Amino acid sequence: MKSDVQKYVKLIESLVPSISPIESTGTGWAEGLVRGSAQGPTALTMNDPASVCVAAWAQLNAFRAGDRSEAGAMGRIVAAQYSNGSFFNLPANLAIEMQTYYELVLLHAITSYAVEFHDAAAMQSVARAADFHVNETQPDHATTQPWAVHAFVLHPPARSFADQMLHALRTQATGRIDRISLLLLADAIYCLSRSENDV
Repeated sequence: MKSDVQKYVKLIESLVPSISPIESTGTGWAEGLVRGSAQGPTALTMNDPASVCVAAWAQLNAFRAGDRSEAGAMGRIVAAQYSNGSFFNLPANLAIEMQTYYELVLLHAITSYAVEFHDAAAMQSVARAADFHVNETQPDHATTQPWAVHAFVLHPPARSFADQMLHALRTQATGRIDRISLLLLADAIYCLSRSENDV
Protein backbone atom coordinates (compact mmCIF):
# COMPACT_ATOMS: atom_id res chain seq x y z
CA MET A 1 0.00 0.00 0.00
CA LYS A 2 1.24 3.46 -0.90
CA SER A 3 0.51 4.76 2.62
CA ASP A 4 2.79 2.09 4.14
CA VAL A 5 5.58 3.11 1.77
CA GLN A 6 5.10 6.75 2.76
CA LYS A 7 5.52 5.79 6.42
CA TYR A 8 8.94 4.38 5.52
CA VAL A 9 9.79 7.52 3.56
CA LYS A 10 9.07 9.58 6.71
CA LEU A 11 11.10 7.16 8.85
CA ILE A 12 14.08 7.33 6.51
CA GLU A 13 13.76 11.11 6.21
CA SER A 14 14.04 11.31 10.00
CA LEU A 15 17.52 9.77 9.68
CA VAL A 16 18.64 12.30 7.07
CA PRO A 17 16.78 15.53 7.79
CA SER A 18 19.36 17.75 6.13
CA ILE A 19 19.47 15.92 2.79
CA SER A 20 17.28 16.80 -0.15
CA PRO A 21 16.67 13.49 -1.94
CA ILE A 22 16.32 15.02 -5.38
CA GLU A 23 19.56 17.02 -5.07
CA SER A 24 21.44 14.05 -3.63
CA THR A 25 20.31 11.58 -6.26
CA GLY A 26 21.13 13.58 -9.35
CA THR A 27 22.67 11.91 -12.35
CA GLY A 28 26.17 11.62 -10.96
CA TRP A 29 25.86 10.61 -7.31
CA ALA A 30 26.98 7.02 -7.99
CA GLU A 31 29.89 7.92 -10.27
CA GLY A 32 32.40 6.57 -7.76
CA LEU A 33 30.90 3.13 -8.13
CA VAL A 34 31.45 3.23 -11.88
CA ARG A 35 34.68 5.18 -12.25
CA GLY A 36 37.84 3.18 -12.80
CA SER A 37 36.19 0.08 -14.19
CA ALA A 38 38.04 -1.57 -17.05
CA GLN A 39 34.91 -3.45 -18.11
CA GLY A 40 31.82 -1.67 -19.27
CA PRO A 41 28.31 -3.07 -19.50
CA THR A 42 28.99 -4.80 -22.83
CA ALA A 43 31.71 -6.97 -21.23
CA LEU A 44 29.32 -8.35 -18.63
CA THR A 45 30.08 -11.76 -17.10
CA MET A 46 27.94 -12.95 -14.19
CA ASN A 47 30.84 -14.78 -12.54
CA ASP A 48 32.55 -11.45 -11.80
CA PRO A 49 30.32 -9.72 -9.23
CA ALA A 50 32.30 -6.49 -9.22
CA SER A 51 31.90 -6.01 -12.99
CA VAL A 52 28.20 -6.87 -12.79
CA CYS A 53 27.64 -4.27 -10.06
CA VAL A 54 29.59 -1.68 -12.04
CA ALA A 55 27.54 -2.47 -15.17
CA ALA A 56 24.24 -2.08 -13.31
CA TRP A 57 25.26 1.20 -11.68
CA ALA A 58 26.68 2.47 -14.98
CA GLN A 59 23.38 1.82 -16.73
CA LEU A 60 21.38 3.42 -13.92
CA ASN A 61 23.65 6.47 -14.02
CA ALA A 62 23.43 6.69 -17.81
CA PHE A 63 19.64 6.41 -17.76
CA ARG A 64 19.40 9.09 -15.10
CA ALA A 65 21.50 11.32 -17.37
CA GLY A 66 19.21 10.62 -20.33
CA ASP A 67 21.61 8.28 -22.17
CA ARG A 68 19.84 5.08 -23.28
CA SER A 69 22.73 3.73 -25.40
CA GLU A 70 23.59 0.95 -22.90
CA ALA A 71 20.08 -0.34 -22.34
CA GLY A 72 20.94 -4.05 -22.33
CA ALA A 73 23.00 -4.55 -19.17
CA MET A 74 20.14 -4.46 -16.69
CA GLY A 75 18.03 -6.81 -18.80
CA ARG A 76 20.89 -9.33 -19.03
CA ILE A 77 21.46 -9.15 -15.28
CA VAL A 78 17.77 -9.66 -14.48
CA ALA A 79 17.53 -12.56 -16.97
CA ALA A 80 20.54 -14.26 -15.36
CA GLN A 81 19.06 -14.16 -11.83
CA TYR A 82 18.85 -17.59 -10.19
CA SER A 83 15.44 -19.06 -9.39
CA ASN A 84 16.14 -18.73 -5.65
CA GLY A 85 16.44 -14.94 -6.11
CA SER A 86 20.21 -14.60 -5.86
CA PHE A 87 22.20 -12.98 -8.65
CA PHE A 88 25.50 -14.75 -8.10
CA ASN A 89 26.75 -18.27 -7.51
CA LEU A 90 29.99 -17.22 -5.87
CA PRO A 91 32.85 -19.50 -4.82
CA ALA A 92 32.63 -21.05 -1.38
CA ASN A 93 35.98 -19.50 -0.41
CA LEU A 94 34.55 -15.98 -0.77
CA ALA A 95 33.49 -14.67 2.63
CA ILE A 96 29.73 -14.60 3.19
CA GLU A 97 30.00 -10.90 4.00
CA MET A 98 31.38 -10.19 0.52
CA GLN A 99 28.77 -12.36 -1.18
CA THR A 100 25.99 -10.54 0.64
CA TYR A 101 27.56 -7.15 -0.06
CA TYR A 102 27.67 -7.76 -3.84
CA GLU A 103 24.07 -9.02 -3.83
CA LEU A 104 22.83 -5.93 -1.98
CA VAL A 105 24.85 -3.44 -4.04
CA LEU A 106 23.39 -4.95 -7.20
CA LEU A 107 19.87 -5.12 -5.77
CA HIS A 108 20.00 -1.42 -4.88
CA ALA A 109 20.79 -0.46 -8.48
CA ILE A 110 18.14 -2.79 -9.91
CA THR A 111 15.49 -1.46 -7.51
CA SER A 112 16.23 2.16 -8.33
CA TYR A 113 16.21 1.37 -12.05
CA ALA A 114 12.97 -0.62 -11.84
CA VAL A 115 11.13 2.14 -9.99
CA GLU A 116 12.45 5.09 -11.97
CA PHE A 117 12.06 3.54 -15.41
CA HIS A 118 8.96 1.41 -14.77
CA ASP A 119 10.61 -1.88 -15.75
CA ALA A 120 8.21 -4.72 -14.86
CA ALA A 121 10.79 -7.51 -15.29
CA ALA A 122 13.21 -5.68 -13.02
CA MET A 123 10.45 -5.19 -10.43
CA GLN A 124 9.77 -8.94 -10.44
CA SER A 125 13.49 -9.52 -10.01
CA VAL A 126 13.49 -7.17 -7.01
CA ALA A 127 10.72 -9.21 -5.35
CA ARG A 128 12.60 -12.49 -5.92
CA ALA A 129 15.82 -11.01 -4.55
CA ALA A 130 14.05 -9.53 -1.52
CA ASP A 131 12.57 -12.95 -0.74
CA PHE A 132 16.03 -14.51 -1.11
CA HIS A 133 17.52 -12.10 1.42
CA VAL A 134 14.67 -12.55 3.90
CA ASN A 135 15.32 -16.30 3.81
CA GLU A 136 19.12 -16.34 3.56
CA THR A 137 20.73 -13.13 4.85
CA GLN A 138 21.34 -11.53 8.21
CA PRO A 139 20.52 -7.81 7.70
CA ASP A 140 23.82 -6.69 9.24
CA HIS A 141 25.90 -9.57 7.85
CA ALA A 142 27.72 -7.64 5.16
CA THR A 143 27.51 -3.98 5.98
CA THR A 144 25.79 -1.44 8.17
CA GLN A 145 25.15 0.64 5.06
CA PRO A 146 21.52 0.48 3.89
CA TRP A 147 22.10 -0.98 0.43
CA ALA A 148 18.74 -1.84 -1.22
CA VAL A 149 16.64 -0.83 1.78
CA HIS A 150 13.98 0.40 -0.66
CA ALA A 151 13.76 -3.08 -2.22
CA PHE A 152 12.63 -4.45 1.12
CA VAL A 153 10.20 -1.61 1.73
CA LEU A 154 8.56 -2.13 -1.66
CA HIS A 155 8.07 -5.86 -1.08
CA PRO A 156 5.67 -6.18 1.89
CA PRO A 157 6.82 -9.69 2.96
CA ALA A 158 10.34 -8.26 3.32
CA ARG A 159 9.57 -5.11 5.31
CA SER A 160 10.87 -6.64 8.54
CA PHE A 161 14.24 -6.86 6.77
CA ALA A 162 14.08 -3.12 6.05
CA ASP A 163 13.18 -2.52 9.70
CA GLN A 164 16.22 -4.49 10.84
CA MET A 165 18.52 -2.67 8.42
CA LEU A 166 17.33 0.74 9.58
CA HIS A 167 17.56 -0.28 13.24
CA ALA A 168 21.13 -1.52 12.73
CA LEU A 169 22.05 1.72 10.98
CA ARG A 170 20.62 3.84 13.79
CA THR A 171 22.27 1.72 16.47
CA GLN A 172 25.72 1.47 14.92
CA ALA A 173 25.88 5.01 13.60
CA THR A 174 25.46 6.47 17.12
CA GLY A 175 24.26 9.79 15.81
CA ARG A 176 26.63 10.05 12.85
CA ILE A 177 25.74 8.33 9.57
CA ASP A 178 28.50 7.95 6.98
CA ARG A 179 28.27 9.70 3.61
CA ILE A 180 27.60 6.56 1.55
CA SER A 181 24.74 5.60 3.86
CA LEU A 182 23.29 9.11 3.58
CA LEU A 183 23.39 8.90 -0.21
CA LEU A 184 21.81 5.44 -0.19
CA LEU A 185 19.06 6.65 2.11
CA ALA A 186 18.49 9.71 -0.07
CA ASP A 187 18.25 7.49 -3.14
CA ALA A 188 15.79 5.22 -1.31
CA ILE A 189 13.64 8.23 -0.37
CA TYR A 190 13.69 9.48 -3.95
CA CYS A 191 12.69 6.10 -5.38
CA LEU A 192 10.09 5.29 -2.73
CA SER A 193 8.50 8.67 -3.30
CA ARG A 194 8.22 7.86 -7.00
CA SER A 195 7.02 4.27 -6.57
CA GLU A 196 3.50 3.46 -7.65
CA ASN A 197 3.08 -0.04 -6.25
CA ASP A 198 4.54 -2.65 -3.98
CA VAL A 199 6.37 -5.53 -5.61
